[in-house]
Amino acid sequence: MKKMTLKDIQMVSLDILKDVHDFCVKNNIRYSLAYGTLIGAIRHHGFIPWDDDIDIIMPRPDFDRFCKEYVSDRYKKANPNDGYIMFARVYDTRKTYVEQIDMPWAPFDTGIWIDIFPMDSVSDDKDEFVRTANRIGGVWNKEFIKRSMLIPLAKRNFAKKIKGVVKRILYPRNIKYILDEHRALMTQYEFGSTKHCSQLCCADNILGEYLPIDILSEYVDVSFEDYHFKAVKEYDKLLTHCYGDYMKLPPKEQQVPKQDYSMNFYWK
Repeated sequence: MKKMTLKDIQMVSLDILKDVHDFCVKNNIRYSLAYGTLIGAIRHHGFIPWDDDIDIIMPRPDFDRFCKEYVSDRYKKANPNDGYIMFARVYDTRKTYVEQIDMPWAPFDTGIWIDIFPMDSVSDDKDEFVRTANRIGGVWNKEFIKRSMLIPLAKRNFAKKIKGVVKRILYPRNIKYILDEHRALMTQYEFGSTKHCSQLCCADNILGEYLPIDILSEYVDVSFEDYHFKAVKEYDKLLTHCYGDYMKLPPKEQQVPKQDYSMNFYWK
């Protein structure tokens, strides 16, 4: 198989996003470009030059509808119950293959994907939100450990085999049990029952995503690689809250693909 270039990865990801966008528009499902993808749209009118993935967010009701209803004759969907992560992915298997090196996210082969994150209602009491975020952080770390344990011991060197055995003793619970715990923490508030929301799937910046839920109420079109996709109308407020001065380029040493260390991407 031929290894994909960064540009190859971006273009396949873009095609998947077009398919998801068309489905969402046709079926009145709200979504917004998010994170580095949204920064790319506003700052570069396309991909951040070194970015290797696409992220979108959906309010929880729209996310649940999308997980239930999305179908495509070109791409496949993995819902949270289908893998070892708490968000959804739409992925290609016709033309691409991804080699998971140290932390598989699904029990089946996949190709290039885009990530789809639900936005959930959270407590209006900031201290209570912080406590929940810290609990999710602990569960999220367990998920990482359990995912790393899914790599067969036979494929590891001696030192990693020893670590794998120790992890199996310290973390005996099945990963599905841990994911159920995570899901319960994410969905403890009915969407719209509070004035705040957050993305609770990935714990690396939950505290930076304590947002007014009204930010998810209105959407506009933004330009991305000569196409138009959806973004929350108050995208400046969202990005400033999460990143500060998002129009400023990061240091050169940080201008690298996020996923380069843990997986390889190939044309079939």
